[in-house]
Amino acid sequence: MPISETGTPIRPKKMNQESSGFSLLELLVVITIIGLIAGAAVLSVGVLGDNQNTQSEALRLQAILELLQEDALMQSRDYGIVFSSTGYQFYIYDHQLRSWLETKNETFLLKRELRPPLRISLVVDGQDLILTESISEKMTYLGEPHVFILSSGEMTPFKLSLSQFTDDRLLLTGKLDGTVDIFSNEPL
Repeated sequence: MPISETGTPIRPKKMNQESSGFSLLELLVVITIIGLIAGAAVLSVGVLGDNQNTQSEALRLQAILELLQEDALMQSRDYGIVFSSTGYQFYIYDHQLRSWLETKNETFLLKRELRPPLRISLVVDGQDLILTESISEKMTYLGEPHVFILSSGEMTPFKLSLSQFTDDRLLLTGKLDGTVDIFSNEPL
């Protein structure tokens, strides 16, 4: 037994059961609760991450349209876009052949199929267009594109809705002057 400087014996203090810290069982319960909360957070990010797919596709399409508008002005080219309910494809107008040709040299202008369940609906000149389910690779498009981007800098005014579910949508609006804006949860 240790003795203090004054000569009195020092008795070691007994630790109370209450102040001895956490038991192993209490630590395991807390770690389990934290794990469950973290798991729920990861799962909820996965569910909400679907909207990120819609946003990234809207931003991608907006950037491409703005790039094409600039390129149409600089190169004196006319571009066209054909939409389906699950994708879109770009075309260049050949003035010598007087027809719309698929773009083959630019990878970002190749046919784009959206990841399910992402869907497109399109309004041009105040009319809802009935879009085909998908753009077939074997089918050559002989008609006119839905949206034109002209060498004068003008664009066909349109409203394009990207949605995964009926209540969750992003709206891209193209204006005659070539500007493209994105709005959230707007009705067509």
